[in-house]
Amino acid sequence: SYPAPPPYWNGSGSGDGCDFGNTAANPDDAPFACNNKLIGAYDFTDTYKAVVGLTPTEFDSARDSNGHGTHTLTTAAGNKQVHASIYGIDRGKVSGVAPRAHVVAYKGCGLQGCFASDTAASIQQAVADGVDVINYSISGGSSPYSDIVSLAMLDAYNAGTLVVPAAGNDGPGADTVSHREPWSLTVGASTPDRAFTSTVDLVADRGATLQLHGASVTPGIRSSTPVVFAPGGAGDLCLTPFPPGTFDGEIVICQRGAISRVAKSYNVAAGGAGGMLLYNPTPEGVATDNHFVPTVHLEADEGARLIAFVEGNASVTGTFTTGKRTHVQGDVIAPFSARGGPGQTLGVSKPDVVAPGVQILAGMTPLPEDVNGGFPGQLFQSIQGTSMSAPHATGSAALIRGVNPDWTPGQIKSALMLTARWQQVTVPADPLADGNGGTPANWFDMGSGRIDPHLAAEVELTMDAPGEDFLTLQDDLWEANTPSIYVPEFGGRLVVERTFANDGSQPGSWKLQARTPSDLIVRFPVTLEVPATGRADLRIKV
Repeated sequence: SYPAPPPYWNGSGSGDGCDFGNTAANPDDAPFACNNKLIGAYDFTDTYKAVVGLTPTEFDSARDSNGHGTHTLTTAAGNKQVHASIYGIDRGKVSGVAPRAHVVAYKGCGLQGCFASDTAASIQQAVADGVDVINYSISGGSSPYSDIVSLAMLDAYNAGTLVVPAAGNDGPGADTVSHREPWSLTVGASTPDRAFTSTVDLVADRGATLQLHGASVTPGIRSSTPVVFAPGGAGDLCLTPFPPGTFDGEIVICQRGAISRVAKSYNVAAGGAGGMLLYNPTPEGVATDNHFVPTVHLEADEGARLIAFVEGNASVTGTFTTGKRTHVQGDVIAPFSARGGPGQTLGVSKPDVVAPGVQILAGMTPLPEDVNGGFPGQLFQSIQGTSMSAPHATGSAALIRGVNPDWTPGQIKSALMLTARWQQVTVPADPLADGNGGTPANWFDMGSGRIDPHLAAEVELTMDAPGEDFLTLQDDLWEANTPSIYVPEFGGRLVVERTFANDGSQPGSWKLQARTPSDLIVRFPVTLEVPATGRADLRIKV
């Protein structure tokens, strides 16, 4: 059971503040009352409904008909130790990052996307309701000083609410990052140390064999089954549903691209396939979706081996195992995670931090609005994106606010950035070029590093910047009191100051160190002395 909502909660918790049960629009949208966990739920899709309109499978209420919102909310603050299963396969117990937090849902998007007026209004409502931290797993914010959603985030910052947006999925190219607001905590995606993997075994008619490894959360195929290309050959993208009878239970090979991965499994299932091997044409990382037939997703190097084997043999059959939990190297930046870079024109570099965003196991709606939502009837899914990494930081920020209720959004943001782990973070190697592991990530890849909520909740040294500074210093943001320094078109010399606060009851002394390229010199005192509950300035020469 959960305690009553906090006294500063301004939402009604009923009526317009708990918007479920529009049964006239969709009979599956049964009435639902909020409770002491979900203390509010709003539908903020007025512009979307006026301009685009809802399909018959979308709920005309706050209920999630996509799964994205359910997944992000349960990642940030889902209940503790919940049994998770997909296709009836036990996946163990899962917990949100802040499992005892109260949650409020603000639905701002429809099947075709989002309107800024809807999502900005939802942020404003959240601020009026008194929420502590907002997860915003939606793109945008490349020009924050003219973007109404970004400016709504500034309103939230000034009101004491930290907004945590996703960095975007347009990586790995430089300068692809979204949400460049200096007042938000922008989060990129790294890998956890757990993956769901499957082993594929192929046998040719003359006895040749091949074993492949990929990603899957689906059941396996135990009986030896013919493995075939789709009608278009090795490069078939499986773009549309195949006519019934196209296949007769075979495992069909499809190339990734153009449409969603899970739609491809729907298309081969329509044609009578019994399974699918999905491969990347170029290295992009592998995903675990709720496919419509048993499926294994193969990285580009494994895909190339698959194609060569099937093309080189007259008849191939195969089996593959049910996807299982496997320990893997963590803290690798996801290939899709949007990057910062020297082309950023504002005096702040993004992303701020990274957090796990690959194969994240969390909630799902059992009634997805279309085939892109995956196989219906599932309450859990394991998906990827910076949308999945942002709620890890959102939940962490909620934990920090719980421990330090008087901290400002700037202090919470600084706690996560100043304690982030960066030494072990890498970027993946190109599997088509070499398989010897990745190389160290740089600051444009990972910001300050991968968050560590345990350290962040206990840290006593913080930084803060008032929201008005982000306006007055718009052209000189490197002067703002933030936990990073980035200067576009750096001219060669710079002196900045940063102010640190000691939140502890005892004076503190911190050792300072910088690691820089050989052509960059950074000078500052060796130690930083900060009195108890006091502040100290640090002068930094670059």
